[in-house]
Amino acid sequence: MIASGGEEGTLPLGAPFRPGLDPLPKRQQAWAVVKDHLGRPAHGEPREALWRVTIPVPQPGPHEAIGYVLYAGLTYNTLFAARGVPVSVFDLHDRDRHVPGSGAVVLVAALGSETARQGRLKTGELRVLYPGVSDLLSPRAGQDPMHADFKIQGYETPDGSFCQFVRCQAPQLLAHSERLTLPEGSSYMLDLETVYKALFDVADVGVGERVFVEGAAGGTGLYAVACAVLRGGRVTGLVSTEDKGRLVLGRGARAYVNRTDPALA
Repeated sequence: MIASGGEEGTLPLGAPFRPGLDPLPKRQQAWAVVKDHLGRPAHGEPREALWRVTIPVPQPGPHEAIGYVLYAGLTYNTLFAARGVPVSVFDLHDRDRHVPGSGAVVLVAALGSETARQGRLKTGELRVLYPGVSDLLSPRAGQDPMHADFKIQGYETPDGSFCQFVRCQAPQLLAHSERLTLPEGSSYMLDLETVYKALFDVADVGVGERVFVEGAAGGTGLYAVACAVLRGGRVTGLVSTEDKGRLVLGRGARAYVNRTDPALA
């Protein structure tokens, strides 16, 4: 990561911040994919494509909050944003920089007026940041946020959690499980929510049903195997190596299919 721009007015990296006692700084440090001097997206491998920049600390809207980021989630979305694969994130918005990061563990640093009035969140609380944003006022939001202009923060939006102070919608802030470390708590929300919705909301997997998981040894795939097994499903995983097949079996799958097996060609 290469430093870009001055750091005046920012909180030094690693410095303590006490929500409710310390004022929000006017600016913050963040890591972003940027455009070059000709205005072209400067994509590449993450070590070269993510630049350290200083940006304003946003103010929360009425139904929003600000979280002081302790750990930011690292997912494939960060790699896709940096590399510009399969599409450039700059095709999704008109900003000159893109701050990635989908999910985080945060301390609640500030509350919007309606968020504070509701009383569910309190300044200083430890929370997990779910990376899905939607139109909270849409009449379809009560049915399913996926139907209300749903977007993945930090990939489909330019304001992810690779920063010191992330702005989010109030419903994004969920309880942190005491069974998990802080780094663990920041890492699972994007993949696991995808798996939960697919298996239990859409497919409604039940005991004894057969479940076939493609890409079963990847991050999302392994969650899918484990969750289907917990529900009592009989899981078969599709993998590309024998080592990955053994990994899938270790998560409870009944069997695996190695797609590179010559017998299947």
